[in-house]
Amino acid sequence: MTDSGSGGTGPSPERLQRSASTNRRLLSWGSLTVASRVLSKLTQLLFLVAAARILSVEEFASYSYLLVLAITFAMLGDTGVAMVGSRDVSAGRRTAADTYWSAFPAVALCALLAALGMVVFGTVGSGPGSSPGLIALAAAFVGVNVLFSFGTTMLRGVGRPGVEAAIQGAGAIAFAGGAIGLASAGFGLEAVLAVLLAKEVISGLTVHLLLRPEVGPPTRRDRSAWQPLLLQGLRLGLASTALAVATRSELILLGNLGEASDVAWFSAPLRITEAVLVFSLTAGYALLPGATYLSVTDRGRVTRLVWRLLGAVTAVGAIVALACALAAEPILTLLFGETFSPAAAPGAILLAGIPAYGALGIVWYALLAFDGDRELMGMAVALGLFSLVAGALVIPAHDDVGAAWVYVVTLTAMAATGALLLRRCVARGGTGVPDRETLVAAGEAV
Repeated sequence: MTDSGSGGTGPSPERLQRSASTNRRLLSWGSLTVASRVLSKLTQLLFLVAAARILSVEEFASYSYLLVLAITFAMLGDTGVAMVGSRDVSAGRRTAADTYWSAFPAVALCALLAALGMVVFGTVGSGPGSSPGLIALAAAFVGVNVLFSFGTTMLRGVGRPGVEAAIQGAGAIAFAGGAIGLASAGFGLEAVLAVLLAKEVISGLTVHLLLRPEVGPPTRRDRSAWQPLLLQGLRLGLASTALAVATRSELILLGNLGEASDVAWFSAPLRITEAVLVFSLTAGYALLPGATYLSVTDRGRVTRLVWRLLGAVTAVGAIVALACALAAEPILTLLFGETFSPAAAPGAILLAGIPAYGALGIVWYALLAFDGDRELMGMAVALGLFSLVAGALVIPAHDDVGAAWVYVVTLTAMAATGALLLRRCVARGGTGVPDRETLVAAGEAV
């Protein structure tokens, strides 16, 4: 690789040695991100099981409603600026300080708007848990969560995924333990949400304090520094929204167009397929810093890694999908009881799509690593709209089975189209390759 704009002939031997060491660490430590996310999901499940037994029915319904609202508004507040900034740091296009202080104002504004949106919706809406105190706690959580997510993403961008994983895991365990203890003592839902908010505040402050040696004191950036980050982040945010539509619209449409039993038969196997998709997206997210860095320093190696990983995931997924589809009824009745035996029909269809769910997460973040933001946005929006239109046409006549077919076809098309777009992104070469000084500084940072 030749240095762009510097007139050099390539990295020095010392730089290559440092790159090899950094590459191994970034890729191997990606497993820590996966482990921390799995631990977080398990502790969330543990608390939900405990909460259902400790809280009253009304309190549990309020918690579930407010949590869904909070997560939704936190997702809306995450425009993708943090992800784009972290990717640029990993690739050596920007220094950590420049990226952090350029992105921070936009992220803080999005956090404020998301929290205000939560307040307005929670006040106007008539769902359970609409008291001012509970809404205020949930809204504060939304704002802090957006800032916390920005900090954790930047930590991974500067090559500290182990620290980020430790904070995520410790926070999840602390919340589950504290919330279960207070709920068991009879302190109610307000105490549970207060623990959730306190965990997020402490974790967020810890992350941003740990970033200070990397980013330095606050510095003001002009418009030219943060506008490109915001525009790229908005594209990524739009793509993520479209993915959310593609994976949730069938259930929402079925709930409005079908019977309650149809919703039950569809949603039960959907829990299994969503677990595969979440794990796949988490694995892709964990690989993003290392893959981005390698796309600049060793493009051939990361290209081979991505295609081999996709091949392995697809092959293993096909074997698992065949076995699960054939045994859909015993699997579903074992997990959910004999009542759910009618879920076998949509379940066999949904389980047959396991290879697509596994590949999609890898393709999604590989496109980001190879600067495929525009391609990702176009593909996600087009297929998200397809999911809505196809669901509206198919579900009224075919109920849960029709919903399952639309879901599988949409995500399979996303995975296949994403793979084709990834091939094109790899073939066209990297964009925005930094000069030698920037790249060396980025390598030393990670």
